[in-house]
This record gives sequence, C-alpha cells and structure tokens, in this order.
Amino acid sequence: MRWLFLLSSLVVGFQTSPIWAQEVDEESWKGTGLDLAQFQQDILRHCEDGPEQFAVCVRAMNSLGELLPSPMILTFGGFPRVLIGHTAGVETELPGRGAIRFLKTTWLKKLARPFHPEEKSGRWPGRRAEILRELFAHSIEAAKKNPEILFFDFQVWFREWFFKALKKKNETGSGPEALIAHVYNAAFSASPDPYQQITPVAVYEESVSTDHEEYFGVGFHSFRMRHGIFVSAIYPGSPAEKAGIQVGDRLVSVNGKRVGIFSPQQLTGQIRGPKGTQVTLGVRRDGKTLLIPVFRGPVRSDNVRGRLLERDGKRYAWIRVLSFSSLDTASDLKALVVAFQKQGAEKFILDLRNNPGGSINQAVEVASVFLGEKKIVSTHPIDAGFVRNYYGTLWQPVSAKEPLVVLVNANSASASELVAGSLQSYRRAWIVGDRTFGKGLVQNYQYFAPERFDDRILYKSTTDVFRLPSGRTPHFYGIIPDFEVTRFPNGEPIQKAFFREMDMYEGALPRMEQFGVSKWTQPREEQVKKIEQCRKKTGSADRLWKKREDDGSGVFDFQVFSAVDILNCVDRLE
Repeated sequence: MRWLFLLSSLVVGFQTSPIWAQEVDEESWKGTGLDLAQFQQDILRHCEDGPEQFAVCVRAMNSLGELLPSPMILTFGGFPRVLIGHTAGVETELPGRGAIRFLKTTWLKKLARPFHPEEKSGRWPGRRAEILRELFAHSIEAAKKNPEILFFDFQVWFREWFFKALKKKNETGSGPEALIAHVYNAAFSASPDPYQQITPVAVYEESVSTDHEEYFGVGFHSFRMRHGIFVSAIYPGSPAEKAGIQVGDRLVSVNGKRVGIFSPQQLTGQIRGPKGTQVTLGVRRDGKTLLIPVFRGPVRSDNVRGRLLERDGKRYAWIRVLSFSSLDTASDLKALVVAFQKQGAEKFILDLRNNPGGSINQAVEVASVFLGEKKIVSTHPIDAGFVRNYYGTLWQPVSAKEPLVVLVNANSASASELVAGSLQSYRRAWIVGDRTFGKGLVQNYQYFAPERFDDRILYKSTTDVFRLPSGRTPHFYGIIPDFEVTRFPNGEPIQKAFFREMDMYEGALPRMEQFGVSKWTQPREEQVKKIEQCRKKTGSADRLWKKREDDGSGVFDFQVFSAVDILNCVDRLE
C-alpha cells in the first residue's frame, strides 16, 4: 500500500497521541477527502492476511459499534462475561459463523465514559488499555484456533454499521470524513505502536505555532486521547491555576456543553472570551465530576518563562519549559538564561514538570545550553536504517561550574526525558521529582496517501528509539530522579500519575528486548546521601511549606523549595 510521502519532522512527545474519541472530531476533517472505499482498500481487504490483521479489522469494527444508536460489539463466545463480569443485551449468532457473535452490550459505555472504581486511583486509562489489549489478544487466539474465521466478510457488516453510525452523526449535520478518520485511527491503535495516527495538516500546523500570542482565556494546555481530553500543563499564575484546575483533570464540559461535540478549534473558542467573563469547566477528578467557574483573564502563551529567586543573598534562575512544540523554545530559553546571568544568577533550576515533549531538535538545543557540543542523544531505527547522532551547538551560556537542578514528574515525557536524561548521563544536573512518563520513541510525520489526498492529511508513526549518552533508553522505565521529591511533603495529598507509557498500548504490546530497555542505577550514590543529609539539616523547604511562606520570591512550590535546598548543598560537596 503506497500511503506515505516522507516529511522531515521528528517528534518526541505524547501530546499528540492517538486522536480518536467517542465523540468524533468533525470540523477538522472536512475537506480532507477521506471516503469509505479507500478505507476498505487499505484495511478491510487485508483481514484474511493472518490473525494479527484479522484482530485489527475486529478493532475497527468495534470502534464503529461503539457509535451505533444501540452500541454493538463483535467478539467471540462469552469473553466479555469473563472480562467484565456481566453482559446486558442479546447475542446474535451469525449464519455459518458459529464462533462469532454480535453482542448488544452496555459495557462499551463504561469504556467511553469512565466511572469504574479504579478511576479513583488514577488507573482508569490504564485499565481501559488493558481491556482493549485483552480483547485484541482474544481475537488473535480465536483466529488461530478457528482459521476459517479469517474469511469472515467484514466488508458487508462494516458498511452496514458505518451507515448506521453516519446516520446518527448526520443528525448533527456532520459528514463522513471524520467517521472514516475515526476507524482508520482505531485500526492503527491495534498495532504495537500507540502513536500511529492520521491527523489533518491544519491541526498539525496549529500545534507547532511559534506565535507569542496574548489572549483572554484560562491558561492551560490539553491533549486529546481515546478516553477524553486531559489537562497536561497549566500556565503559572493563570486563571486556571487560581481556580484550582489541575494537571490530569479530564475536561468533560464547557458551560454545560459536552466537549466531545466541539472540534479543537471550536473548543478553544468556547473557552476563550472577553476579559473578566466567566466560563464554567466541568472536569473529572478522582471519580468525581467538578464544575469549576473560571474568570477569563489575560494569558500570554509563552512556552518558556522564568523568575529570579533569591534566598540568603544568593540568586537562582528558575526557568520553566511548558513543551518543546514551539520552534522558538530553545531561542527563548537562551534569552532568559542570558538575562538572568546579567542579574547575578549563578544557579539554575530547569523545570520540565508536566512537559509532554515536542521537537527533538528543540530538545537537543535546550540540552546544549548546559552541555555545549557534547553528544546529546542518538536515534536508532526500529526496522532498517542508520543511527543518527545529535550533538549540541557551539553556544554554551551556562558553564559546568554553575549548579543545575532539573525538575521532572510523571507527566514529563519524551523530549523532556531526552533533556533530563542527557544531563543526568553526563552528571551535569541533579534530577529532582518523580519518575518520568517513560517514552523513548521517536515519531515521524509523513503525508498520508499523497496521490489521493495531496498534502491535506499527515500520518504519524514511530520510526526510532532514542538513546541517551549513557546508552540506555528511558522507554517504559523513564528517568529515575536522583532525589525523589513529591509535589507535597509528607502528610499532604499526593497527586497521582494518571497514566504512563504502558497505558498507551491498546493493541499488541511491544517486546521490550526490541528496544533494548534497561533499568537505571544511581552512579552518584554517596554524593546523593551527603546532599540528603545536608538538606535535612539546613534545608528550609519544609519550614516554608508549613508556614505557607514564599520567602519573598512569589513562588509557593515545595519541589522548587527543595531544588533550592539541593543547590545550596551541592556547593558544600566541593
């Protein structure tokens, strides 16, 4: 199948993970030219090729079944009873296909609108992925035991379900392109590559905008996944932060309207508005739905921002990078570093918490601010191809004598892990916070079937695994911090990771040996112990937190307080 035309656009981030949701994004796909015949040619005509491809076709069928007026699913025997514990509805055995049944069921609604008890522990997305993986594996097993199933006529049933789903969607005035994109991405999700997807070129171009726009809104980043839209980063000092919106919140409504009915552009328009006006955001958190009123205010969408901190006569530059998607990320960071150095900063805190990743080139440039011309990372093709090494630039404004802490958490992914991991490999920085997301894969954007759609649709897939200068990849295990410091000290509520890399896989699990995954061990164990002892004796993070003070810096953040303590104790090692 000749689908693709290569674009030189490497991305390392999960912020553009599979975009196919229960409520199909309509507006973005209009005019792309997708049609049913092409999907049948690309996917359905290959269902007989083997058990794995058969399972892909089952996944595509069931993605349509979820959208029918009465949800349906194609499965085998009594498997849903084993998996879920109950099935409400009727079984319809297909003529001549005794092992295949249609089940009219309600458990699909649970997958689309999570309210499972495990959601309270922050594990719902992972639980959903586990369910879909089990269904995928069961499809393969059934096909191996009963090979005649491979010749099941998907074409007839698929068209019937497609037009039923389309009729339901047409009640809102939508067209077929978005529904076809939905089933393409559902089929792709059954592969071992969870980042495989198609997306309109216009949506991609908007995501890599370099503008420093000021607007009136609430001030947070979000990303769309199969099971909803999640808050991935919040602008410091923004209306969203003041109102109590948190990273990991799943956005479910805006002013009482379900977010699924809006395209990404429409959703942005609903949230933004005149200064001082109120927007009510509905979010799911810890198994509960919260309605949070937020008063719109000025939001400058600077991707890189910083502040000069002072304590005991010393100055610290705190620089926060929200993502590596902007093509101005590295240049903006360099400008801030120079500005802070002129103000007397000699110690640095690079804050990559909740940074979902982005451009590998921007990540390499940011790392080189602290590492100079050293090798930053290498990319290793998963299939065939050449290893590519990335080196830092000549420009190195921060000398190796100026101590550096990098803050990370469970939502620091991919390009963030590349930066933190390379600095850790050279022992240039102390990594502080929580174990990171665990994504060491590199994606490439290509045109999707340019002979059919010109340059209107992009296809993203994983092409490489990246390795740090130490030789290891952070895939699955993530970057392990030198100092584990929670968002809140002991006795305070801990913000849970709402999912990690393994929870992204809804089809076949990749083989860890394919990527050469290995665990990380602390190479500076004795130094870490000494710094910990020093921090306990002389640190002020606990005191500032308990007294709810900001030490005059305007920052109230326990992990930042702890980073300052660690930087002070690093001086005492010398």
